[in-house]
Amino acid sequence: MPPVVGSEKTVTSAGTAETLVASQTLVQSVTMRAKRSNTTNIFLGDSDVDSSQNDGFAPGDLIAIPAGEDGAIDLVGIWIDAATNGEGVDFWYSPFQ
Repeated sequence: MPPVVGSEKTVTSAGTAETLVASQTLVQSVTMRAKRSNTTNIFLGDSDVDSSQNDGFAPGDLIAIPAGEDGAIDLVGIWIDAATNGEGVDFWYSPFQ
């Protein structure tokens, strides 16, 4: 069983989408939890994600993303946005092997 790695991401400037990680990170699955201390929802998507595209997930909510048919997810392709500066997600993943 591969190890589970934990990390976090906060959005510096609300309204500007930021990638979950800075460089290619292939994983088998990723689970994200909107930080419990958030005061607003977190929005998940691609590089142009914002609050007009989906309802987001509320503080404390979890979302799990399993690998697709190719067996890997690249975390650099997952973007988040927040309505409030400094809010974000905690996330855990299993590295792709």
